[in-house]
Amino acid sequence: MFQCCARKEFQDVFFGSTARSSLAEAAKGNKEALCPWCFELALFYSVGRSTVWLCDYCKGLCEPASQAPGFIRRDPSLRDNEKSGFHLEATFKKFALKKAKVFGKTRNREQLSHDLVRNSQEKQQAADAGLLRPFLMLVGMPAVSRTQISITLGFSLITESTFGDSHKEAWDVLAHKDIGLMHTWE
Repeated sequence: MFQCCARKEFQDVFFGSTARSSLAEAAKGNKEALCPWCFELALFYSVGRSTVWLCDYCKGLCEPASQAPGFIRRDPSLRDNEKSGFHLEATFKKFALKKAKVFGKTRNREQLSHDLVRNSQEKQQAADAGLLRPFLMLVGMPAVSRTQISITLGFSLITESTFGDSHKEAWDVLAHKDIGLMHTWE
């Protein structure tokens, strides 16, 4: 936020009711914590003078949790981000293990070719929507890349039921409710 545009009396409106209590912490500049977007222990940087923190690993936006130490997602699709529970240790561990399992798989050339030519309901939906090439480009990417794109869009594939299936992940990136790539140019 630019100094000339900063209106201190409206900070709570834009950054939540915890803004005043977190300004001192945000002024410190960086903090190591568990990221509820990428499920990694990461370094967070404060964004300007706000209470918004940016994960250095995945660039997911977070804010301090009011009930527990650490950060919660700044997810535009949720009214109360703290209720998601992604910042809680047990939930975090569950998704971190799920992520490690999917990211740990290697895909050789034959598996990639199979993924690109196999038929699925998602591939048919992409073809019907005129998005077959972007769909196949996403299918050809590693799961890490699709996950990074989803975080940039404002949701995490790791927490979706589609995580682990390249066709379902690719369609989710394209058609996720209100924030998928196909919604960005409508």
